[in-house]
Amino acid sequence: MSKIGFSFIAIIVICLSCTRDKMETVDVNSKVLPGVWEVRYSAGGEPAHIETHYAPGNGQLFIFTKDSCYNIYDSVVYSLGAYRIDGTGTNPFTQQQISRITYTNSQSAPFEIKNDTLTFYPDEDMAAWGYVSKYVKIADDTTLPVHP
Repeated sequence: MSKIGFSFIAIIVICLSCTRDKMETVDVNSKVLPGVWEVRYSAGGEPAHIETHYAPGNGQLFIFTKDSCYNIYDSVVYSLGAYRIDGTGTNPFTQQQISRITYTNSQSAPFEIKNDTLTFYPDEDMAAWGYVSKYVKIADDTTLPVHP
């Protein structure tokens, strides 16, 4: 094979590789979020800054399907409706850009997922007195135990 032919093939392979990578770019959190998440920790509030640790099996859950969200508290199911995820959140403590979840009712919160832990943060302007909540993923099955 001539040097020109080899160079031409190399350029095509490089171009196709770049295009493929761009097409496969996906928000990782949108793939990891669906499932059942149980609260394990919350902290915040001024002036007291109350910190609470929750035992496994406490029943305070977030259930995310691929397009809807439900909250279960004291065995009552609350529908939060549809949600969307984008990259406009900011961790108010580190200033790092993270994901943001926005619900149908326009409420939103910065969040991140690390390993099996989902952490919701207050917005930057509320960091001093807002709450941080941490949830652990306990199931990938998103079937509701009760219908809302």
